[in-house]
Amino acid sequence: MRTIDKIGDYEFIGLTLNLMGESDKSRISIIGWQDGDYFEELCNENGGIDKFSLDLFKNKPTSEKIDSKETLKKKIIEFQRTPFLISNNGNYCYDWDMYIWFDRSLIIYNARLKKAEIHTQNKIESLFGMGYLPSWLN
Repeated sequence: MRTIDKIGDYEFIGLTLNLMGESDKSRISIIGWQDGDYFEELCNENGGIDKFSLDLFKNKPTSEKIDSKETLKKKIIEFQRTPFLISNNGNYCYDWDMYIWFDRSLIIYNARLKKAEIHTQNKIESLFGMGYLPSWLN
């Protein structure tokens, strides 16, 4: 595992595309730090939440296949622009991490913390898309 602290938005995109090499295929997941079952209710109890953020939460990819580097880049930028969700009064915050799988690699990225981890997976791990708990959650 390799950990990168203080990685900028454009640095992360460049690193990811560079690590992918010739491959165009990847899979992306956005995984929250908390259970999101009551996200909307918790936000409503804490001043509400804007429609854009709520739609982003409801439509976040849990395991989306990506067939081009350009599409992956657009997805990364979309979540870099909104590194976390917060209720209108600021009392409730929902953090998330981006997981990107390709070949035998897994990159875990948190745009709010500006941290990334690169994991090399064995064949079994890569077949089943196994994930890791990022070090910033330990």
